Amino acid sequence: MPRVAGIWGKLEVEECHALTIGSLARYTGLRPGFSGAVRWLRGDREIGSIGYTVLVGDRLHLSYTSNGHAYDVLVHLGYSALGSGGRRSWWLCPACGRRCGVLYLRGGVFACRCCHDLVYASQHTRMRKGMDWFDGLATFADGRALMADTMAQLAQQNVPPEPIRPPPRPRGRPRTKRRYTRRPLPA
Repeated sequence: MPRVAGIWGKLEVEECHALTIGSLARYTGLRPGFSGAVRWLRGDREIGSIGYTVLVGDRLHLSYTSNGHAYDVLVHLGYSALGSGGRRSWWLCPACGRRCGVLYLRGGVFACRCCHDLVYASQHTRMRKGMDWFDGLATFADGRALMADTMAQLAQQNVPPEPIRPPPRPRGRPRTKRRYTRRPLPA
């Protein structure tokens, strides 16, 4: 059964089959006419596979079976220039056209993480931490109410509150902003 992250019930990326453009580009060079297969393993057992053929015109033909249905999908490729003079390959998501490095298989459809509304497992832990913070917000609000009650009691007693002082200045920090002036160019 797939793991669901957080209170929003989003599926995690780790539960879906991933097709990474980097691994295909590294091993095949994405040369037109090249055919191959990708297998997904869990331990020693194969849990999925997909066949692909690189076509002319920066396209890949994917053929796979999911839930007993056979699929033939055409996925376009995009490229970006690297500073070293090479180029990096990207998938163009079949659903939204967005450039991405990984396509995920969910429900028989390959698409990017945003289209499938997937989250990472690390985001799952952040969501929990965020909820802990949210629970602590009530305590913070209670503390503010207590402080307001104390200030009201002091006001009734005609005792002036202590002035709020800024925190001490860190060592090495100038007291004021320095004004830098531009030096005149040598003649």
